[in-house]
Parts: sequence; C-alpha cells; structure tokens
Amino acid sequence: MYSVPMEIPQFCNKCPFGACNYSFPVLGSSISMIDRKKNGTGTYGYVCNLDFYKNNEYTQVLRADTGKDIKKPAWCGLKEITNPEAVLKNRGMPSVCEPEYLGENVAVGCRDGRCTCGNIVRSYQNFCDSCGSKLDWGNVHA
Repeated sequence: MYSVPMEIPQFCNKCPFGACNYSFPVLGSSISMIDRKKNGTGTYGYVCNLDFYKNNEYTQVLRADTGKDIKKPAWCGLKEITNPEAVLKNRGMPSVCEPEYLGENVAVGCRDGRCTCGNIVRSYQNFCDSCGSKLDWGNVHA
C-alpha cells in the first residue's frame, strides 16, 4: 500500500504514477513486449510505475479505447490519506519544506534543491518523493 498526499485518481490515464506505453488512434497495431497482448487500432495503453516498483519490471499494459478512461485495477495499491500533515509529523518530517537551493539544471530546465530529508528534488515537483513533504519553491533561488 502506498500512501500519497493527494486525491487518488479513479483512472490510470490521470494518475501521476502511470505512463503512456502506446497509442494507435488511427492505423497500426503491434504486440506488446511487456505482456505479449495486441495493441490494437483505436486503443491506447498505460503502464503503472507501482507495478514496476513491485515486480522490478512492467508486467502488464492497462488498455482502453481511444477517448475513454482506463479504470483503476483492483490491484492498485494507492491509498488516499486524509491528513497528510499528521503522517509527515509522525515520520518526524515537516509538512512543508523549502528546499535548499543547489543550482539551475539547464539540461532539464528547472532548479535543483535538497529536501530536509536529504533527497534531491527539482522545481517541477510538488512533493518530495522520499518523505512526502510538500515542496515550497517560492523563495528558493540563488
């Protein structure tokens, strides 16, 4: 079970842990190298990073017709937490973190910083992926 400080999306194609694996809206099809199933015309597929973290590889592609949402599977391990500040406090972490400025990342086009937990974070992140603290980039600059 993964506790995240956000509203859990009901559809995989709207989840930040998903990634588009293929899209064949008009013509074309192929066999997936992940689950050996057909990626057909008029469909698209997503892979889930939680599946990757659990199995050290992607084991399945979640598919739907183009224009329709991919329903969250029963095995999805995301659990919504109603009070993220309390969870962070129990971990000994601040609920909001102003990262320590490390520099500009020109290649990515963002600022790099260090969260209070020591994890390297980037200015496009809203939360630290290590401790879950909300990142406040408002006053973080050289």
